[in-house]
Amino acid sequence: MARPMVAFGEPELAASHQLRQQNRKCQSRFVVVTSLLLLASLLAGCGGGVNLAAIDDDPSLITGSIESNTVEPAVPGAFGNAIEDELNSDRDTVVGLVVATDLKAYDGEALAWRNVTTGASGMVQGIRETTSLGVTCRQFTVNRQTYQGVALWTAEVCRRPGDDWTVTSFQKV
Repeated sequence: MARPMVAFGEPELAASHQLRQQNRKCQSRFVVVTSLLLLASLLAGCGGGVNLAAIDDDPSLITGSIESNTVEPAVPGAFGNAIEDELNSDRDTVVGLVVATDLKAYDGEALAWRNVTTGASGMVQGIRETTSLGVTCRQFTVNRQTYQGVALWTAEVCRRPGDDWTVTSFQKV
C-alpha cells in the first residue's frame, strides 16, 4: 500500500514551529540549570574548605618528629655564630698576616686577607705596635666577610722575647 501524499500546509508548519519552541525551552532550562550548578560549586569553594589553623594545633598530626637535642649549643666566639673551627682558622690567618707584616714598610693601608679553607675574607687596618715591660703587642682592626655577613673586630696579639705571638684580645665592635 502506498502512502497517500499529504500536502504540506499550515498544520505541519504549526507542528514544526511548536517542536522548535519545545527544543528552545529545553535548551534554556539546560543552560539555566548548568549555570546554577556552576555558580553553586564556585560559591561552595569560596565558603568552605579546610581550616589550617585547626590543623596546626592538632598534635596527632605530627609524624616523624625528632626529639629535641639536649646538648647545649656552643657559646658564640668573636666572629658570631659560625663553627668554632672556622673561627679559629680565620683568626689564625689574620694573626699570621699581622705578625708577618714588616711595620717599617707598612704605610697604614688596609691589608687584604683570605682563608681558602673557610672562604672568609676581609681587611686588616691600623696595625700599630707598642712595647711595655719587655712585652711587644700589636693592635689592629679586622673585618670578616662570610656568607653570614660582614662584621668588625678589634684585636691584639702580644709576645714576650723568645716566645710566640699570643692572641690577647679579639672582640667584636
